[in-house]
Amino acid sequence: MTSSCCSFDFCITHLAAYDEDSMCVGFARLGSEDQKIVSGKMKQLHFVDFGAPLHCLVIAGKTHPVEEEMLDIYKINKENDHGTVR
Repeated sequence: MTSSCCSFDFCITHLAAYDEDSMCVGFARLGSEDQKIVSGKMKQLHFVDFGAPLHCLVIAGKTHPVEEEMLDIYKINKENDHGTVR
């Protein structure tokens, strides 16, 4: 293994920019009457039924408290893991 391959493997396994616990927001059919917006951890959004296309996934970085308040509006319901339809 070359040194560049070794350093690349290290970055992939140790310095990942996101993982299954990263905060994400999923969108479906924005602007239509049946749009859906759901926020939660990536591993939670994996199980959300977003329905028909078009879909978009945003992986959030560091967030400001005001942004966190907004994400809470769309957070997955902890009891049944369904997102809020807005």
